[in-house]
Amino acid sequence: MSDELPPSYQAYRGLWSLLHVALLAVGAMLLGSWWFTDSNGSDLVAGWWAWASNVQQTLFHLIPFPWVALTR
Repeated sequence: MSDELPPSYQAYRGLWSLLHVALLAVGAMLLGSWWFTDSNGSDLVAGWWAWASNVQQTLFHLIPFPWVALTR
């Protein structure tokens, strides 16, 4: 058995890499198109921001500050 790669491997690898780059480019274009259509991106960020703020407020009310116990 030989340790050398067959000559077709380089062509196969180049074609496979090109296909992946093309798929990533198409995916990025579709995502960008969706993001800017009907303010979907803005709605997504606003929803995430509201959720993160809600988590922050919940944790703020559940976990007391250490110095609050000292004043009681």
